[in-house]
Amino acid sequence: MSELQWKRPPSRGVYDWDDIAEQLKANPGKWALVAPSYSSNKVTGATSRGLVVRTQRLGTSPARYDVYARYEAA
Repeated sequence: MSELQWKRPPSRGVYDWDDIAEQLKANPGKWALVAPSYSSNKVTGATSRGLVVRTQRLGTSPARYDVYARYEAA
């Protein structure tokens, strides 16, 4: 029989993209690090709110990214 380790998983990083978009729109043209050390490219939440997004691959792990975003006023 396998011995189990009983413990809770780490909390998942949940991003409130509406709140992030609101903050960026209050500071048009300024870049912000919105998701440090992200493990997947889930930026549709940001782009669907009209934000410009850039990712930077981390040198420590090719599968992890920092996600930056900004709002460009029209």
